[in-house]
Amino acid sequence: ADGTQILFRKLGEGTAWSFAFADRVETCVFPWWEDAEPRDWAIRVWDHRKGAEIASLPSDFASSGPMALSPDGATLARAHCWEVTLFALPEGRETGRFSIPGVEMFPIHGDKETVQALAFSHRGDLLALGTTSGRIRFRDLAAGRFVRDVKAHENWVTTLAFSPDDRALASSGWDDSVKVWEVASGGAIFDFSGQRG
Repeated sequence: ADGTQILFRKLGEGTAWSFAFADRVETCVFPWWEDAEPRDWAIRVWDHRKGAEIASLPSDFASSGPMALSPDGATLARAHCWEVTLFALPEGRETGRFSIPGVEMFPIHGDKETVQALAFSHRGDLLALGTTSGRIRFRDLAAGRFVRDVKAHENWVTTLAFSPDDRALASSGWDDSVKVWEVASGGAIFDFSGQRG
């Protein structure tokens, strides 16, 4: 925790757009856009301690979106528009797919509500989805259904993070606010809107 670099690896000429790390294993995933022809696009799965690639999942730029890794590194959740796909790692086999229920129209541009943030609980039983309508939707992965729906922000939810005990979820949005929610009820615990310093 002293800021020491633990790995540097040159992957080639390309761009990594975002990263997701697992809690309990040395796994990270990131979408990769190859600069050189034929400009391959893939989701790459790495052991970040060993600097070794575990898997590479075919993808494309159009389907890139928010990603999250389960704490044990065994499941990748990837969002594309209003749909979330689950993959088993390292083989990359699709294990589930679901859509936001009753997809709403985003009021400014008339676009459909889309997923902009994902987070697994530390137990791995819940997946939180933040959307362009400002909603947070909680998915019980074992039951295969949404269990809570919270109107959290005035517009896009940009970031989600569970507390270490999974009892609270923090969210940030384009409305310049950070809020904390009780996971069990969906009730607000704290609102950092307008805080300075």
